[in-house]
Amino acid sequence: MSHTEAPRFESVLEAADLGQLQSYLSASGALLSGHFRLASGLHSDSYLQCALLLMDPVRAEWCGRKVAGLVSHLKPEWVLSPALGG
Repeated sequence: MSHTEAPRFESVLEAADLGQLQSYLSASGALLSGHFRLASGLHSDSYLQCALLLMDPVRAEWCGRKVAGLVSHLKPEWVLSPALGG
C-alpha cells in the first residue's frame, strides 16, 4: 500500500521558526516517542499531542500565526475544525 507523506516541518518553516517550534514541543511534552497505532490503522514512532502544545496561550497564538501565514495566499473564506471540549 502506498501513501502520501505529509510535508516535513523543515520544508515549510524557516530555520528560526523550526527552532522555536521544537522548543515549544519539547517544553510542552507534546511530541511523544514510542509505538503508536493511529486511527487510520497505520503505525508511527511519534505522535503529536496538540492539546499539550496549545494549552499555553502564547504557544497557541504563535502556532496559529505561523499556520495563518503559511496558508494566507489561499484566501480562505471559512476555516472549519472539529468541535473539541471537555
